[in-house]
Amino acid sequence: MNNITIRTYGIIFLVAVVVVGVLLVSGTLVTRGLADRSAISWEEYQDNNSERALALDTLVSALGYGGIIHQFKNYILRHDPAQANEVRAAARNVLDATRNYRSQGVNEGEEAALQAIELVTNAYVSQLAVARELATDGATAEEIDAVVRVSDGPAFEALETLASEISSAATQQATALSVNMKTVSRLSTFLLVFTVLSVLVAMVMGYLLMFRVILNPIRLITDTMRRLADGDTDVKVEEAKGRCEIDNMKRAVKVFQDNFLELQGTKEQVQEESKRYVELAERTYKLKEDAEKSAARFELLADHAAYAIGILSKSDNLILYANDHLEKHFGKKVGDTHVLFEREFDDELDYTVLARMAFEEEGQVLNEEICIEMGSIGRFWGLLTVLPIEYDGKDCYYVSVNDITSHKEYEASLLEMQTDLEIKATEESVLAELLSLGMADTSRDDFLQSTLDMLVGTIPWLRVTPKGAIFLTETEDNVDRLKLTAIKEFPSELLSTCAEVPLGHCLCGRAAQGQEIMHSSCMDERHENRFDGMEPHGLYNVPMIVQGRTIGVIVFYLPHGHERSESEVAFLKRVANVVAMGVERREADQELRKAKIDAEDASTAKSAFLASMSHEIRTPMNGVLGMAELMLMSDLPKEIRQDIEIIQESGNGLLEILNDILDLSKVEAGKVVLEEIDVDVLSVIRSASSLVRDQFEYAGLWFDEKFDEDLVAPRIKTDPTRLRQVLTNLLSNAKKFTHEGGIEVSLSQQLLDNGQVETRIAVTDTGIGMTEDQVSRVFQAFQQADQSTTRQYGGTGLGLSLCKQLTELMGGDIGVSSTLGEGSTFWFSVVCDVVEESAPATVPMLPEASEEPGPVASGLPNLLVAEDNLVNQKIIKKILGAIGYPFDIVANGQEALEALPKGAYDLILMDVNMPVLDGIDATRLIRKLPAPNGQIPIIALTANAMKGDREKYLAAGMNDYVAKPISPAKLYEIISKYYATSAPESNDGEPSQGQPQTKVAR
Repeated sequence: MNNITIRTYGIIFLVAVVVVGVLLVSGTLVTRGLADRSAISWEEYQDNNSERALALDTLVSALGYGGIIHQFKNYILRHDPAQANEVRAAARNVLDATRNYRSQGVNEGEEAALQAIELVTNAYVSQLAVARELATDGATAEEIDAVVRVSDGPAFEALETLASEISSAATQQATALSVNMKTVSRLSTFLLVFTVLSVLVAMVMGYLLMFRVILNPIRLITDTMRRLADGDTDVKVEEAKGRCEIDNMKRAVKVFQDNFLELQGTKEQVQEESKRYVELAERTYKLKEDAEKSAARFELLADHAAYAIGILSKSDNLILYANDHLEKHFGKKVGDTHVLFEREFDDELDYTVLARMAFEEEGQVLNEEICIEMGSIGRFWGLLTVLPIEYDGKDCYYVSVNDITSHKEYEASLLEMQTDLEIKATEESVLAELLSLGMADTSRDDFLQSTLDMLVGTIPWLRVTPKGAIFLTETEDNVDRLKLTAIKEFPSELLSTCAEVPLGHCLCGRAAQGQEIMHSSCMDERHENRFDGMEPHGLYNVPMIVQGRTIGVIVFYLPHGHERSESEVAFLKRVANVVAMGVERREADQELRKAKIDAEDASTAKSAFLASMSHEIRTPMNGVLGMAELMLMSDLPKEIRQDIEIIQESGNGLLEILNDILDLSKVEAGKVVLEEIDVDVLSVIRSASSLVRDQFEYAGLWFDEKFDEDLVAPRIKTDPTRLRQVLTNLLSNAKKFTHEGGIEVSLSQQLLDNGQVETRIAVTDTGIGMTEDQVSRVFQAFQQADQSTTRQYGGTGLGLSLCKQLTELMGGDIGVSSTLGEGSTFWFSVVCDVVEESAPATVPMLPEASEEPGPVASGLPNLLVAEDNLVNQKIIKKILGAIGYPFDIVANGQEALEALPKGAYDLILMDVNMPVLDGIDATRLIRKLPAPNGQIPIIALTANAMKGDREKYLAAGMNDYVAKPISPAKLYEIISKYYATSAPESNDGEPSQGQPQTKVAR
């Protein structure tokens, strides 16, 4: 039959089948390719991440305990020369570890972290050279530790950065793979649903093609022809709307009906119409044969389908059709009952009854994934589809079972892979957080407890049985034992028996002794510590090993029957390394804190020693300089005066060295407190220059000042005393090394973005200059350009080192540029706030030593002197006698108290360190006396010049103090602050001996 409609439907059906097949194949290939790429990407990531994590572990070991930081501290504390080789080897290990890590490929953050670690390592190596040089010079370990400082904070921050990068990469990779897996899962679900829908569409199209397009129209036409043949001329003939053969038949029947009515009375016409009817019947029969052939083709397609297909009768529960797959795999054939299979663990379940209920009660097609158990093929997963159809004129059910076992297994493998990825991501995140805990400033026990809580509460396979413990190795009587340190849900029955575990005993002791992870899936004979009623369980016992020594064991409980996993073992090894590093770091910190306390004690002892030495040196220096100055005040021959001037100059030089040592000691001890007052910077420079200008001119050198015409801030907030001290030191240093030419002082300023001003002062000379090597050492303590410089020019090498530390305290810097034989330029800068124009500037003066002046007498005051040193007594007698002051001298504070009621004294000169009763205690007792003795001004005479001495004297009740060596001019100045007296001048300008001149009291 040349039916256009049927052919068109057939072509559409075939095209749809081809398109569906192509889409299924393409989707399957895309899904499998995406899964394969995800698996390959994860394998590559695991390989790379394992190498990167191993490189990080190596770097942590090379840097932490046993690494360069620990070895360097060992060298400092033990002062062992052989330990220096260990430091260099550790440095090479760190640099090798950074190169190994960098070889894995790094980003900008990791590169910056590696460079920070290399900088810290290089700093340790460079400081090692400094430490060795100090050790060679005879410095103690405490002195070396006070000088050699390296901040290892950037290195540990860099380790946290690297760990964060690895954790971030793991999280990103896991997220990407999880997205891919979800995409694969969605594609698989889509393909499955698409397949089911395609089958349904194919069946619906087949139904439409077979029943509605062919069989039903032919049956209607046949019925109409039968009724017309029976004489029913009123039968209604369906109207033809198309041009196909069936529509033509409808038109023919209509024509036959019309003609039959018109030619009913004519025999010939009846015969003619009968003939046409026969022809139409033949054509109808031909159409029926074609329809049967179409049904046969459907059965042929069903017979060759890759899944089981059957048609079940709804009325008599028999199988009306079964394809080869149904007969071969389910053993069912036409005529059997419709029970096809059994569901796992259930009795026989009639799925057609389930289908009937679905259609009759809910009106939906049944699609269900079921696990099927068949004796011939075993267990498999199938997609059951049931829908009602009409077959061979009967109400039936179309049933198909498609094997989807491979899809279910694939989904299960994807789910397992996703679970593994999530576990790995969790493990990496925990390791990163664990590293942060290791770097945190917490106690050892708190760190171990937090570590245990986090591990058993976060790791999925440890969270199942959240119990555990951490043991640390302790040695007593040369015997190592494991001591229980941290617990988590640990059985109370084991707390006493497991408090201390010998090595080799139980699983934890065996792990510590054998230095390998011990695993048990059940309670076997190795569980020596147990109790009645203990629940069955497994264990991981993980030793923590540092430099071949077991420092502890971590115990994790496992569910009974939990098998050993190499991935879990690898993770636990990394955990043990990080925890061991945290424990060792805290023990090293404890050693460092002890060393710090020892160093502080040594620093305190050094300060006390310096104070004592200052007093002991200043006391005889008082005799030397005091006598020299007194002798210079008398008429002496020229040669003797020159000799005494040499003595005075040498004594002043020695005093200057002593002051530099004290200042340097105070700076290093952090005891220098800077003032911050309004200062006229030009006045400071001119004040410092005035102290040395005459010396330059006397030596035949020119002296020049060069200032910017328009200074940014002539007045600044800084410490004028320290500013003058640095400048004076640079000027004195320039004079020492300049034999001809001159010296220039220059000042420049620059306004900074933050509103502060940088003040830069430079001293340029035309002296001997320096080489580059000499320039590199010039600011180091106890260093000069070379030994010849020391021999020719003298000095201790402390001045420039002190200048450097003072400028850094003031927020500035110091430097030098020099050319050998041409001169040098020393400069320093300070960064200060600008003084507002409306604020009055503070005129920088020499430090005042007095409090409010006491009562003033109208004549020469009667003085009481308390001094135990006979030489100092003699000097004071000469100084006071030169003016003509009346005075009495006693040997200690007790004698001073006894002398007060006997004489009307106007002022007391009180030595501080005296036997029987010292000056401070004597002053306190005097201040408790009634007036007028309790209000007598007291001036301290002391060789103590350390920081805090002046404040201590004033707090005891003294009014002022004069430091030894005593300068007559300074002593006269102090006395004149309380009494308006001065010595008369002779014709030659020298004070006269014993001829006082009284001025009116203030």
